Amino acid sequence: MISFEEENLYLPIKTVAEYFFCERAAFYMLMNWENNLENPFLYKGSQDHRAIEKMSYKHRSAGKITYRQPVISDKLRIFGFCDAVEFNKENNPRPIEYKTGRIRENRMHRAQLYLQAMCLEEMHGVAIPSGQIYFTGSRARRLIKFSKRGKELILDKLSELRDKIARADIRDFRPCGHPLCSYAAIDDPVLYRRPISHVISGG
Repeated sequence: MISFEEENLYLPIKTVAEYFFCERAAFYMLMNWENNLENPFLYKGSQDHRAIEKMSYKHRSAGKITYRQPVISDKLRIFGFCDAVEFNKENNPRPIEYKTGRIRENRMHRAQLYLQAMCLEEMHGVAIPSGQIYFTGSRARRLIKFSKRGKELILDKLSELRDKIARADIRDFRPCGHPLCSYAAIDDPVLYRRPISHVISGG
C-alpha cells in the first residue's frame, strides 16, 4: 500500500492513465486493491499481454523493437512499462501500446501513450513526435501524434490527481458509472463518506 504522506511519491503510469477514464478505479489501484472478479475484458487483455511478455526484442529493417520496456520520469515522478518500444535507424524511440478489440478512440489509451513518450523523451533526451496503439482485434496500428496542447492537458490531470491524493478524501475520486468499468461491481458507497486515512487504518 502506498504512503499518501510522501511528497515525492512516484505514480504508476497505468494508474494515472486510468484516472482519465475512472477516478474511483484509479483510487482503488493506488490502494492496491485487487479486482478478482471474472471480467472478460480484463481476461482477454491479460492474455494478450502475457504473449507480449514472452518476447524480448525483434529486429526489423527499419530498426528494432524491445518489449516490456521499463520507463521513468524523475521530472514528472511517474514510472511504468511500455508494451513495446520501436527504435528507428537513428535509435530514436517510439512507444507502442497493445490493446484488445478493434480500433477505437479512448482517452485513457491516449493518456497512457503520452505519459510513456514523456518518460522516453526524458530518458533519451530526444523529442518524440508520435506513438502507436496496436489493436489486436483489428490487427492494425493507430498512429497518435503528440502535441504541445495534449501534453499540457496530461500535466494538468497529473497535477489534479496529486492534489486529490494530498487531500486524502475518497469523495474526491468520482466513479465513472460506466457499465464496463472493471471496478464498478466492487464499488462500496459506504466508502464515499470516509477519508483515506480511515480506510487504511480500518476505522
